[in-house]
Amino acid sequence: MDDSCFEPLGELLQNNKNIKEINLSFHGSKITDAGIQLFVSYLSGNTTLKQINFQSCRRITNKSVPFFKEFAENSNLEYLNVIGTMIKTPQFFVIPLARNILKNGGEIINFNGM
Repeated sequence: MDDSCFEPLGELLQNNKNIKEINLSFHGSKITDAGIQLFVSYLSGNTTLKQINFQSCRRITNKSVPFFKEFAENSNLEYLNVIGTMIKTPQFFVIPLARNILKNGGEIINFNGM
């Protein structure tokens, strides 16, 4: 899987308000920061997606942090797994995720995927 998957996946998410979780984690992924930027642009206004897993996508770096943070601040996203990526500063989107958990009625905040 590489960045080219994000246009059709983004269109799917714009048209389907039932998907709550996306798991794109696997070793050898070719997903990059450019793909993340494109993906997040499609997620504007999505309020149903709660979890995204990018574990071990090693081409995702700190350049993606502003895109993840913006999406977390403007959505209901509660869980974003970036373990095994090259992101070294996930704390920048921890607070927006915690706010979403509480806003959505959650009582437990667990950041094991950070």
